Amino acid sequence: RPPAPRGHRGPRPRAMVPVVLAGQFLDVEGLLGRARSASYVPASGPAWDRLEAELRALHAAHADGGGRMLLRQRTEVVLAEAPR
Repeated sequence: RPPAPRGHRGPRPRAMVPVVLAGQFLDVEGLLGRARSASYVPASGPAWDRLEAELRALHAAHADGGGRMLLRQRTEVVLAEAPR
C-alpha cells in the first residue's frame, strides 16, 4: 500500500499502479519537434543551440539504418481510493 497523504487519518488507501510502456520512432526532425513542444525547453538562443546540438548528436548515435531512433516512454499512473 502507498503511504497515506499528509494529514490523512485512518487506514491507508488501497492503490493500483499500472505501468504503460510505449515507444515512438523519430527521425531527427521529429526528435527536435518533440523537444520544441515542451514548454520548459528554451525556444531560441544559446541554450536552445546547445540542446539542439546535443539532440542531433544523440540521434546520430542511436538512429537505425533508416535514420530513426526509438524514444522509449514509461508511464506510471497511481490510482487510489479517496478517503470517505
